Amino acid sequence: MPGGAVDPGETIHQALYRECREELGLEIYDMELTGFYYHSNLNAQVGIFRASIPRDKEILLSSEHSEYKWAYLSELSEVQRIRALDAIEFNGSIISRAF
Repeated sequence: MPGGAVDPGETIHQALYRECREELGLEIYDMELTGFYYHSNLNAQVGIFRASIPRDKEILLSSEHSEYKWAYLSELSEVQRIRALDAIEFNGSIISRAF
């Protein structure tokens, strides 16, 4: 998943658009915050969004990444799987969890 920190003076939405442009080379749309998670091993709060990407555009990875692939939920770590399921099953209520 693309991601990163919010820069000083930047809104969360601006950061999300910027990170996806930088890491995927795409403009996203229809974004929704689906969950907010505390990760104790990082002492960090992480917001997870789901968004749409244009069907007719190619993903162009930045130098931060060497490849991408679609993964089955069973291939993800437990934390990634939970966060992905929260996004897939999103019903309008933002999930909050601690790991």
